[in-house]
Amino acid sequence: MLDKVAQAIGFLGEMNGKGMRYFKSVPGMDGRIERLGAANTSYVAHEYLNQEWHPQYFHEVVAEMSAARLEYVCAGQLSDNIDAAILPSDALKHLNSVHDQVMRETLRDYYLNTQFRRDLYTRGATRLSGEAQTEILMTQRWLLITAVAGIQYKVATSGGDVTLEESAHRPIIEALHRSGIDAGTAGPARVANAGEEPLTAGFDSFASVGYVRPCAGIRSLLLPWAAPSVTTLLSRRGAMPA
Repeated sequence: MLDKVAQAIGFLGEMNGKGMRYFKSVPGMDGRIERLGAANTSYVAHEYLNQEWHPQYFHEVVAEMSAARLEYVCAGQLSDNIDAAILPSDALKHLNSVHDQVMRETLRDYYLNTQFRRDLYTRGATRLSGEAQTEILMTQRWLLITAVAGIQYKVATSGGDVTLEESAHRPIIEALHRSGIDAGTAGPARVANAGEEPLTAGFDSFASVGYVRPCAGIRSLLLPWAAPSVTTLLSRRGAMPA
């Protein structure tokens, strides 16, 4: 089976190299064939050559989940939820005018040419106001788990690589590094080309690549040290740049 997978991918590459009009007229085929060739053949066989392989649109998955009384919450990859960082302004304006969530997500898939979705669903969700969401995000504590020297201000998302504005995001890493347990909390700033996107989006980006991790309230665990509060963190280093 694995030999057949390798032969099939090789055959695709040969056809692509013969100047066939199909391959020339479909954007991204070169990259897709290249990624298939670089992928583990066991993964390719498992992903594409099984009797249960059944690609679905977002609205079809939502319908099946609804039958189990589950509803869509958000993308499973944190950085994929930062629309302002991965979508052009015209696309954002269009999507913000669509009030039906299923239609909005479907259109978003077309904007990003999404081939795989990783979504979270829940049952009996309680909707929070924007103010309540901000309050929770501002009190969330984070743990730095990567050496400062290893931090790169670039994040891979479904919309491509996003470069974070280093002048705005380096202070977050430095503040986390200086705290007693390398922990801190979110504060206001913005992602490159993200308009007024709050700096909490930066934590989502850092978490998605494994630089930081959210952690529980340390004091509640009765440990001898604790992550500083937002007020304490900001007072130690001054206001974070916008």
